[in-house]
Amino acid sequence: MDKKSEFEKFKKIVQHPKEELLAVLTINPITVRLAYFIKKFNLSISPNQVTSVRLFILFPLTIFLLFLAPILRNKIYYLLAAICVYFMAFTDDLDGNIARALKKTSDFGAFLDSIADRTYTFILIIFLFSIGMWSNHIFLIYGGIFIITLKAFHLMIISKIFYYDTKKLDVETIFSAKKEMKNLGFVERSTIMARINKILKIKRWCESVGGFERISLTFIIPAILFFFGAELIVLIIVYLLTAFNIFFYTSRTKNLLLEYRNASLK
Repeated sequence: MDKKSEFEKFKKIVQHPKEELLAVLTINPITVRLAYFIKKFNLSISPNQVTSVRLFILFPLTIFLLFLAPILRNKIYYLLAAICVYFMAFTDDLDGNIARALKKTSDFGAFLDSIADRTYTFILIIFLFSIGMWSNHIFLIYGGIFIITLKAFHLMIISKIFYYDTKKLDVETIFSAKKEMKNLGFVERSTIMARINKILKIKRWCESVGGFERISLTFIIPAILFFFGAELIVLIIVYLLTAFNIFFYTSRTKNLLLEYRNASLK
């Protein structure tokens, strides 16, 4: 078997049949080749090690940079934070490819990866707070504090649901935000994307908005725009994001409490 055929066979094993568009265009082509290189040369790099880099190095470094930017009044830290988040998404894709390539999937690895996925939410919240500190906008500063408080309260409710009785609410209800988005009237426009893809004909596009695309639209792109001086555009974006997140976490916390109460009464 020639090298090209060998690599094509490897791709079929490690790649998901459908991916989000930005991942297909900017991440997958590199991570698949890197995973292939790791397997071919038997490098001692495990999926959990890659996940740990994302969780214990890139995540705290991004948070540090976002606090540093308004304190030192230097926009370069927003650009560096955006680069860090891109590599977080990069390692997120890479650890899965390595796990499938080496057949090293495990419950602990999935657990660690799931925790790492939640870090994007905290990065976004700190970004809103950081821009508020930079621009001295009280709504963004206190909005960021209020959102992190709501998020912490929301996580406390989830932990207590598991502590008392996990059977009262299913895991999808507890962890997924999709149900709350539907309650708020936000429905994914997959039919529109499917029509777009009839023109573009991107084979592996899942025709929906994924996690990397959401963090790109809400953090990476605004952070880069802010670095290049588009402050007014970024302020409009972060004001809208702050208002939405306050509304979302207030609604989700309330509904989770109501759902648990109703489940307890059955």
